[in-house]
Amino acid sequence: MAFPGFDCSSLKNYCLIAIGFFALALLPPQAFAEEPPAPPPASTKPPAYSAILLNNLAEMVPVTEFDCHNRVYIYITWYRVPGTHRVTALWFNPQGKQEDAHDLDFEGGEEVACWLALEFLNVHTASSMMDVNPAATRFNGTWRVKLLLDGQPLETQGFNVKCG
Repeated sequence: MAFPGFDCSSLKNYCLIAIGFFALALLPPQAFAEEPPAPPPASTKPPAYSAILLNNLAEMVPVTEFDCHNRVYIYITWYRVPGTHRVTALWFNPQGKQEDAHDLDFEGGEEVACWLALEFLNVHTASSMMDVNPAATRFNGTWRVKLLLDGQPLETQGFNVKCG
């Protein structure tokens, strides 16, 4: 039944608009809030630690000169670093190219020590363990080890290697 001067299609539009406003009224206020700002970084303060280069874990004497027949250890002591973390050592050869990388996961605490090592391979000739492989002279020179904690850089230390 039609009413004079009343358009049914207009009624449909008014009903849809009214339903839309009603639906908006039911939404919680946070639906209209702007996105919250990004949380601040977990910690911008570097952790308390010490890192020394060693050629012998039993002696614990810091050194910067190494023979390619021995391992190069980076020994790290963490102080009051709670939680689980990953320490990474990136080892760079004298040409500035990354030669090796090592990761170590550890559980922090009041005082926690860990180490990572670089070992030189193929130092000797195939015929004799006493003869130095001529190709091993590429190890000669100043190396660098870059330390990262949970992907964030901590420090870089240099050391010298002599081979042959």
